Amino acid sequence: MSYLRQNINIVNAVESMQAMAARIADIHYLPTVDPYMVPSNIAEMFEGMNDYNINLLEEQFSGFGKIAEGLMNADSFDRTNLISEFISQLHQNCQYPFLIKIKLCQDIHSVKQNSQGKVNGYSGTWNSCSYEWFFADSIENAIKIAIDRGHKNLIQHQVDLSFS
Repeated sequence: MSYLRQNINIVNAVESMQAMAARIADIHYLPTVDPYMVPSNIAEMFEGMNDYNINLLEEQFSGFGKIAEGLMNADSFDRTNLISEFISQLHQNCQYPFLIKIKLCQDIHSVKQNSQGKVNGYSGTWNSCSYEWFFADSIENAIKIAIDRGHKNLIQHQVDLSFS
């Protein structure tokens, strides 16, 4: 029997995540990330990171904001060393084993609601999207975070669409 058939709760959670216009783009199991061969997408995470996402990660990992600022202002030579140091700091001080990248749809045409008025879906295309990074303590927690961030994104689009 397949893993998903044995874990229907995961299937339901993934379906809920997708209904909220969210996807998990990347998952890194931090204990296995080699500080001397950091995956390129971890190194690239700092390039498009906004203050909002930096603050969220700072809440999960104290000192992240200072690390991010140093990496964003470093030249390419120093950046490689700083990213290695960042991974080493995560290994030593981060309570979360996973670093996740969430992809949120931004080309939303409409937001769907159930009979109680709760957001339960969307109509849109993935032509435009944004990314957010988070730490998670499990894959289930990562999916839950993606559902929450997707829901908040759809609520914001619902507000924006109501003024259009």
